Amino acid sequence: TLPSTASSMYPTGAPTSSIPTVYPTRSPSQTPSIAPTSSLAYRSTGINRLSSDSSRDALLEVPLSSTFKVGENAIILQPAHSSWVPPPSAASAWIGTMLSGFDDAPLGNYQYQTTFSVPCANLEVNFSADDLVLSVVVSNGITSTTITTFNNPHLSTFTATGLLGGAATTMTFTIQNGMGPSGLLVQFGALTGCPLA
Repeated sequence: TLPSTASSMYPTGAPTSSIPTVYPTRSPSQTPSIAPTSSLAYRSTGINRLSSDSSRDALLEVPLSSTFKVGENAIILQPAHSSWVPPPSAASAWIGTMLSGFDDAPLGNYQYQTTFSVPCANLEVNFSADDLVLSVVVSNGITSTTITTFNNPHLSTFTATGLLGGAATTMTFTIQNGMGPSGLLVQFGALTGCPLA
């Protein structure tokens, strides 16, 4: 079950039919090589670096953190923790609020947020986190809640459905850290449901 402090993070009245399916997790040795969606590869975590600070992700902000200012850019973790699942391709990397995936992060909840637009209705999202993901909220009225295991060494997948083609979509990952290092890995996958040309 979710901690009581997390219950306020979920919009009320979200239709249950819009909650995406979360597929079984895989062990690191079974992690597939996932080709990123070309138009969204640059939105995956840890790829774009700020020109003013190459240790930070240019496109993922941290709106909730005990150590960051609101809207500050996430740090690309160098190196990632050795027990975390490797990125499924060179088009993603682990991010967090510390300099290294081996540094202990303060206890509490963290949010990572990115905004983008897609031409199609459905988007595959591959992700992993340490300690666990409390929720993934998509701005177009679609909410997915996913619980993963502690120090998650797995890659999870869900499909955000019903996206409005061409409209701005904001995706917010809320993760919880109970102890030790903390991080998030996201790589966008296939787009489906595109209009026929």
